[in-house]
Amino acid sequence: MKNVFSIVIPVYNSVQFLPKCIDSIIKQNRDNVEIIIIDDASTDGTTSVCHNLSRAHPCIKLLTHSTNLGVGISRNYGNKMARGDYIIFVDSDDELFPKALANLERHIQLGKAPDVVLLHYKKDTFPKSSYQVIKGMKDLNNDAEKFIELISQKRFPLSDQWAFAVKRKFILRNNIAFSNVRIGEGELFMSSVICLMETFSGMPQRFYKKIDRDGSLNHTKGIMATEACLQVLIDLYINKSRIIASEIKINFYENYIQAALGIFSALVLLLSEKDIQRLANILEKYGPSISKLEKRPEGITLYEKGVSESAYNSIMTFRTRILENKINVIRAYSKNFES
Repeated sequence: MKNVFSIVIPVYNSVQFLPKCIDSIIKQNRDNVEIIIIDDASTDGTTSVCHNLSRAHPCIKLLTHSTNLGVGISRNYGNKMARGDYIIFVDSDDELFPKALANLERHIQLGKAPDVVLLHYKKDTFPKSSYQVIKGMKDLNNDAEKFIELISQKRFPLSDQWAFAVKRKFILRNNIAFSNVRIGEGELFMSSVICLMETFSGMPQRFYKKIDRDGSLNHTKGIMATEACLQVLIDLYINKSRIIASEIKINFYENYIQAALGIFSALVLLLSEKDIQRLANILEKYGPSISKLEKRPEGITLYEKGVSESAYNSIMTFRTRILENKINVIRAYSKNFES
């Protein structure tokens, strides 16, 4: 039987959570689903769990990395392995609600197989649910610009790939991929999906149960996070030329770039000069391609060819200007107080 869904699950040291995650999918009792597990060189016994699960359930395809490559690369491998009509991304510590896949299949059939389906999720952190956005999608008539306006109005974040089911042929046709990083890999993928989709819908029935954990990669800081943020920023900027020339879409996409720049600006202030040299090695490869990338509204450029012909000096200059700007803001604000 042809697979309707390919469920892609990157795994790293998830021995405590993976069995429950897989169980929530197996209990859907669907014979048109493949589960693709990418074990990214786990060290805690997860690999053994993955092999046991794949032997117990023929619907599971298992790819095991010998070295840790990161979640972005893992998801890209999963997408290449997928053969289903739609790809669903599940984190290894999350779960699907009962009847989630049956409801989604019915929704897709009634909606004439849209490119993208926004899924109804539940979680403990903001926004706790996607339901209000889904309710607001009823009268959008596949107008992506109206969808962008809706999510902007509701301040709804759109970097979480697990909140969507995406048609595989749409991904292939548009060559959409995740950034090859360990943190923030979804920014490039989701911004491209939203800006390039032609048909979409929202499914009101509960689908995805998100479990937020403090120990997950989303909470990692330091040089690794800063390197990932810089790579995502570069990927976003280089990919910008692919976005359809619509003012609403371009502004929406630019918000992703500026958000990444804002995070990078904060992280880079905390790094040592040795760490900044690591960033310079990344920037050196792409410098000319991002020469017009600047942080708004300050107008501070990240890479300047004329700054001693050095990516390192460019980052140091960028950091100095960011810091000066923040200090000036604080000084101006402090004039309102006596001490």
